[in-house]
Amino acid sequence: MDSPRLPIELVQEIVVLFWSDDSLQVSPQDRATFIVSSLFVNRCWSAIFLSIASRDVYIPTPAFAFHLCDALQFHSQPKSKSKPLQFRTSASCSFFSSTFSLCSLLASLMPQRCRSLTFQYVGTKHPSQLFVQKQDYEHSLIGSSIFSLLRWLTPPPPSKSLSVSPLSPLTPHLHSISLDLHSCTTPSLFTYYKFHSSCFPPQVSSLSIHFHYPSSISPSTVEQEFLLDLSSTGVRKGCLEGIKELRLFGCSVGVVRDMVNACPAIPKLETCSVIDYLAFLSPSPSPSPSPSSSPPSERSQVKPKYTSDLPLHLIPARLILARQHAIAKIQQTQLEIKLEAKEIQREKWRRVGDAVGWEEVVGALGLLVSSNRNNGKWTKGWRERMGRMMGGKSKKVSLRPGPDLTDDLRARLEEVDEKLAGLLSRMEPSESDLDVAERAGTAVSLTRDHHSGDRRSGREEEKQRQKLTDLRLEKVFLEKWLWAIEEGEKRRAEQKLLGIGMGRGLGLRRIITRMNVSTGFGLGLWTR
Repeated sequence: MDSPRLPIELVQEIVVLFWSDDSLQVSPQDRATFIVSSLFVNRCWSAIFLSIASRDVYIPTPAFAFHLCDALQFHSQPKSKSKPLQFRTSASCSFFSSTFSLCSLLASLMPQRCRSLTFQYVGTKHPSQLFVQKQDYEHSLIGSSIFSLLRWLTPPPPSKSLSVSPLSPLTPHLHSISLDLHSCTTPSLFTYYKFHSSCFPPQVSSLSIHFHYPSSISPSTVEQEFLLDLSSTGVRKGCLEGIKELRLFGCSVGVVRDMVNACPAIPKLETCSVIDYLAFLSPSPSPSPSPSSSPPSERSQVKPKYTSDLPLHLIPARLILARQHAIAKIQQTQLEIKLEAKEIQREKWRRVGDAVGWEEVVGALGLLVSSNRNNGKWTKGWRERMGRMMGGKSKKVSLRPGPDLTDDLRARLEEVDEKLAGLLSRMEPSESDLDVAERAGTAVSLTRDHHSGDRRSGREEEKQRQKLTDLRLEKVFLEKWLWAIEEGEKRRAEQKLLGIGMGRGLGLRRIITRMNVSTGFGLGLWTR
């Protein structure tokens, strides 16, 4: 049974409306189904479809792009009856055997009719793995298929050694190229295709790049993981001199920056701000039905756009604000860490300043080492007995061994003294001037002047007072540290003289032990 015949004008209107009307937002899957189905309706439908499809060419899959490359290569070469048309075979191709004949027909019509070329690809990654950047097979197919087809449509550059006129492009009427990428990210395109002039047709004056994201991914995730990405794409500056119209939608900050730098001749840039794009992605809450509300057909979802004069440089205001907010947040975190570290340092200064004895100072400094340990030679009972006999304590303390910091501490103490003297000299004149002004009766006018700058001067005075307190605490801390080191050296020298823990000093200890301890003579030689 033959299919019903429709008027040619009606068939042409249907095909043009479905194929070229952007308001329908035809998905790549529906377009691929329409391509295959159009070849099996009837000859009239197929002829009309081929005339329209060869004028506005859509590439639905990377495999289709590779097949079209082979067909263009075959038709551009001199005809030979002994050379059949060979196509690549790929398991990822979603079309049937009709794909080969379709590519052959398109390749024969494109040189005379093609005016626009659209790559409409859909990634197969799961939404949870979309922003996981790894080199996989699909990742390489997207960019490499675009590179292969556009390189074949670009004439080779003329030789510099020979005075030969440049070759004309294969598709001279091609003036618009669009990249419509669904569930793809920036590396999927720019890893294998850098828009070099050797693989981009020179007659093209309009370029459009549009990234679509799955609705299951939240807008905040899209913004953080993709839109605010500042990484370079590798596109050379000024490589697309022939582009007069540039459209970028759903692109990251790095893509917008590099693509505008690559197109020096564009008078205007058509793009979508991040805040509008996120509003477009996020589902709007369903309002309560009211009689004045328009029906769903009238509330058609329109993609938000705006056109800005150059130079933008080149980032929408939302991205600038988001970047400034991120920098401010990092700076605030760093400030909080510095304040916390400063407070810990002040607490250590106070603890050392409040310490009284040498052992307390050394303990507060964290330099205390106890020698009351059983190393296998001396028993704990012997040490306790010797301590009781000599009138001292059994626990001996000393400074922890380490580098000599005396010179560094003294130099730092001199710096602190200079800063403290300078700060006091700056603070005294301001206080004395205020006292003199109050006594002279000009305190009222000065008060008015001070009220205007009260907030600023109050903060400065508070900072100076805190700095003065910190310098005084640090000075006491350094002085006690130096005193602890000097006192520790004295104690170490006395212990060495007495020969504590050494065999040759044992005779001196025995002599002191045999003395009359009640007279207190031996106690003068004991150092705690």
